[in-house]
Amino acid sequence: MGEMLLQTHAQHRTPPGPRGDPATHRPDGDPDANAAPPHPACRTAARGSRELRSGGRRRPAGRAARATVDRPRHRTCRWRRGGGRDASDAPPTYHGRVDLALLDSTLADLGQPAFRAKQVWEWASRGAAGYEEMTNLPAGLRDELAARVPFSTLELVREAHASDGTVKALFRTQDGRLIEAVLMRYRDGRRSVCLSSQSGCPLTCTFCATGTMKFGRNLSAGEILDQALHFRRIEPIDNVIFMGMGEPMMNLDNVLTTCERLPDVGVAHRRQAISTVGWIPGIDRLAQQERPIRLALSLHAADDALRSEIMPVNERYPLRDVLAACARFYARKKRKIFVEYVMLEGVNDAPEQAVQLARVLDPKVYKVNLIPYNPTGSYDGSSREVIDVFRDTVEAHGVEATVRLTRGRDIDAACGQLAAKSA
Repeated sequence: MGEMLLQTHAQHRTPPGPRGDPATHRPDGDPDANAAPPHPACRTAARGSRELRSGGRRRPAGRAARATVDRPRHRTCRWRRGGGRDASDAPPTYHGRVDLALLDSTLADLGQPAFRAKQVWEWASRGAAGYEEMTNLPAGLRDELAARVPFSTLELVREAHASDGTVKALFRTQDGRLIEAVLMRYRDGRRSVCLSSQSGCPLTCTFCATGTMKFGRNLSAGEILDQALHFRRIEPIDNVIFMGMGEPMMNLDNVLTTCERLPDVGVAHRRQAISTVGWIPGIDRLAQQERPIRLALSLHAADDALRSEIMPVNERYPLRDVLAACARFYARKKRKIFVEYVMLEGVNDAPEQAVQLARVLDPKVYKVNLIPYNPTGSYDGSSREVIDVFRDTVEAHGVEATVRLTRGRDIDAACGQLAAKSA
């Protein structure tokens, strides 16, 4: 469905959700850790058959003028105690890919008007799980499309549900590549999605599970978008960050194409963020975009020697040059840059390293987000006590810092973990 979405101009946009920064970066710090977690939303039970309303039917006299065709509605969700999906609600599985040329030719063969493609996208962007839900399409047409035009570029291989409401999906592309996406549910009501831009990653950061995998290829814009649409079929989403598998700046054309369509799904540009290890050409190009998409920098070490050891890309783009590119981004966009700093026990978590980090960052440009590490076998994560000291030290030197709320530890939610185990 993503491939079709990217080529079909929607006439109706889903209203954006509540304001806020991207999913992993809350401006006022973490939610109350003692608050009860939200009950994860689940898909509705199978709907009964619906009668198709005719868009050309004459209205009865005296009735207020209104459209008589069905419009997509947000999917109603049933809740249950303890989190997770009802056992009777099996996760949807999608096969193949939607090809716009195939859709257009199918509609032409069936003698359908051109606006049908826009109707299909309107439903998909608001969470329809298949053609059978598109009740302003004739029933016969829905059956024909279901038989002849597959609904998604991705096949759902596995879906893992964490006790905190996080959901991680493992997909397989048409050519057999494994990719991941994560839905993160927060106690303040945010629903944030972390998307992958590549299958595997060529940059081999030593602490990242994706870096241990063989690099596959860049994902198409449709494959990226279909990750978001998968979770939109579960419930509305309002934040997206490109921080899954791969380096988004190395696939920026397809990432930006996806960003253009996310508002139709309910994610405004201001609530989109692109994370990079410091790929300077991509940072400079993003700075020239008119859309207010945020930038996040995966820093993880404040000196070149250590950063090159754990992030080989630093040999190509040294820290000083990366920070200069970020300064150019800020000068043009006037939006703070989030610095992601994963806390590795005995590697980058000493108080003196916190001082070093604060000294290389301009307080007006950066906000530090300390990330508790989901162990992958190569490193251990720092204790909460060590993380708190590190944060306090950074803030004592004038740079704002928060600790990211951990999500999905019990389901291998760190980047690449599920795909690496399944490969």
